[in-house]
Amino acid sequence: KYLVDPDVSFRQEDDGGILYNAETDSLEVLNPVAVAIWSFLAAPRTQTEVVDHLCAVCEGAVRGQVEKDTADFLEDLLKKGFIGVVEEPA
Repeated sequence: KYLVDPDVSFRQEDDGGILYNAETDSLEVLNPVAVAIWSFLAAPRTQTEVVDHLCAVCEGAVRGQVEKDTADFLEDLLKKGFIGVVEEPA
């Protein structure tokens, strides 16, 4: 499951938000949909849970496109150290 890195700073903006990782000195500008994903990852979530959430809150979203875009976005945030993967106990 994916989870935000608690050491990453988030600042809400009018048209999205900004992530800053002081450890890697990385900055990421988020659009409103990306902010929705970031906020949803405050608790551990699977990629499928993220996709389900976006399809529920984004009117007219095409599931296939949401799945692809979400996979790409999560992989990008993971590579840049903004989120991590956590294993939940069985």
